[in-house]
Amino acid sequence: KEGEVVKSYDLVDVRFEIKLLTDSLLYKTEVGEISTFKVDKSDIESGVMEGIKYMSEGDKAKMIIPSHLGHGLLGDFQNIPPLEVLVVDLELVKIH
Repeated sequence: KEGEVVKSYDLVDVRFEIKLLTDSLLYKTEVGEISTFKVDKSDIESGVMEGIKYMSEGDKAKMIIPSHLGHGLLGDFQNIPPLEVLVVDLELVKIH
């Protein structure tokens, strides 16, 4: 899979950190932790889903996710206020 970019429905392993523009940390994978999800078939923000499709194994990216591609008008009722822009640092560890 080296050099191959992510496609819809691929299973991917990632490490990531999500912050607000104020630099408030919302979530970060722990050291040694990997998060696995299926592209286009999970509850990950649509902006991240679109951005990851331009990545290959080993790539790292900083994504600025506007609210309409993140949690929108409602936020997430816990940590993310309505209309909040997200900053996502993502490392694509593996494409299965």
